[in-house]
Amino acid sequence: MLAQSAERIARCLAERSASDARLTPAELRAALRVLVDAIESCHDGEAVGDLTQYSWTTHAPRLLAALRRDMLADYDRTLDDGDGLVRVLSAIDRLEQSLDGEVASRFAHQLSGAQSLPLLVEVVHDMRSPLTAILFLIERLQQGQSGPVSAAQQRHLALVYSAAFGLNSLTSDLMELARGGKRLLDEAPKRFSISEVLRSVRNLVQPLAEEKKLSVRFSGPPVDKRFGQPAALGRVLLNLTTNAFKFTTVGSVTVLVEQQTDANELAFIVEDTGCGIAQPDSGDIFSTFVERDAERSVEFSSSGLGLAMCYKLVAAMGGAMRVESQVDSGTRVHFKLRLPPG
Repeated sequence: MLAQSAERIARCLAERSASDARLTPAELRAALRVLVDAIESCHDGEAVGDLTQYSWTTHAPRLLAALRRDMLADYDRTLDDGDGLVRVLSAIDRLEQSLDGEVASRFAHQLSGAQSLPLLVEVVHDMRSPLTAILFLIERLQQGQSGPVSAAQQRHLALVYSAAFGLNSLTSDLMELARGGKRLLDEAPKRFSISEVLRSVRNLVQPLAEEKKLSVRFSGPPVDKRFGQPAALGRVLLNLTTNAFKFTTVGSVTVLVEQQTDANELAFIVEDTGCGIAQPDSGDIFSTFVERDAERSVEFSSSGLGLAMCYKLVAAMGGAMRVESQVDSGTRVHFKLRLPPG
């Protein structure tokens, strides 16, 4: 039955033209023959061999999906050998898992090679254009330029905007990583308002707070006008605040800006009542691409890109970021900057 399905698929795709699978008819038949042999080996309990030697490996998942569909359709017509069909479908699943690992390994090899930086930059640029368009279109919808928007729709649009803005920030972090952090501060110090920076951050995270039913509090210093780099500061606070909401399910998130004894110095604090960080992780939390505890991998991102960029940005502005955390009790991230009054 499996060989018949493979032959049927090969004939069908060959008739539609080889470009459908980006393989010639002869290559298509050879690929399906190898896949059928591999499936039969899995069916008999044997381990999957190394398939990376075949140039068609990237197309194999598509061919396997076609085999699965054809097998199910064939079973519907014959209504026999149900146990055999289950074993074959299970073998196809195991083969797909093996191929996924091989494709991932090849991609990882590409990222570690000489072309890793151009590849990273290309991927990021491909992400930024659609994200910019999404943000622009959401703003038009929020402003009612396409018709009236209800209160519920406004909340949903705000959530979508926050998510797209977060992804857009991630692309910026990736670009900074690719550039080695050389453009972390792209503006000269200027006069700005702390309260305006806090307000812009709050506007972006408020939908998250409402969706998760968390309280959020922002508090600024007595002297609002300062000299510094507001774009970099806002980027750090937004990243830290978004991260706090991400790992908090009950309680609150607090963002404080406190005047220090020295009038030129401010302390920035982002606190949450979330799940906290295990002590072994807290030492390298500001590093990029570090391995986290597998048991907590669902809760914490393993890339650390955003926090690494925050750490570098604060350092570039003359500060040092610190983290205090306890599992199941929350996290407190804080840093100090010299921002002379305006």
